[in-house]
Amino acid sequence: MHINRLSVCVGVAYLALTLAALTGCGGANGDDVQVADTRADGSKMTSDDKAAAEFVRGKVEEHWGKGPDGWTTQFQQHNVFGQVMEGTPTVLYKQYRRLSFSVAPETLTETMKLNGSDYRGVAVFTDSPHRYFQTEATYEGPQGWGNWKEGDMAFKRLAIERRNGNWLISDDDLFNGIKPTAAVPAGK
Repeated sequence: MHINRLSVCVGVAYLALTLAALTGCGGANGDDVQVADTRADGSKMTSDDKAAAEFVRGKVEEHWGKGPDGWTTQFQQHNVFGQVMEGTPTVLYKQYRRLSFSVAPETLTETMKLNGSDYRGVAVFTDSPHRYFQTEATYEGPQGWGNWKEGDMAFKRLAIERRNGNWLISDDDLFNGIKPTAAVPAGK
């Protein structure tokens, strides 16, 4: 019972601090993925936290491009083996109004240390409205940009680890698309 109460308190604290971090996010010119200036718990970031944040920012920016309406990724068609195919998929783009996160370091276990890890943390993303662009009308919506929907990132947490000097991040659908290869159509 004590563990459950502690889990709830930690969860509420993370949520409150993540929301509070929105006002203190980095990205001075607004063209970068925003990173909170403090850890998810509100404490000062260490140099390792900053390095982890830059790694995550770079990984996200490999797959997402900033435009006037927000951050956009482009989908590709894949065959059953996961190989990219010619052609344009029906759902071509996904767009978030903003992309921002904070870093929450975690304690390394003895096993992690034995395996060469010297940093472990979590990128805690902030919720943001999103929408999709379809190349043709379907039961899911009209051709073009659909309506903005409530965010789907409220509980997105990506594990970050530095092992043997190399940064690693957990797989996530945030990395399924590519940075758009053509001008992204303007939305309404």
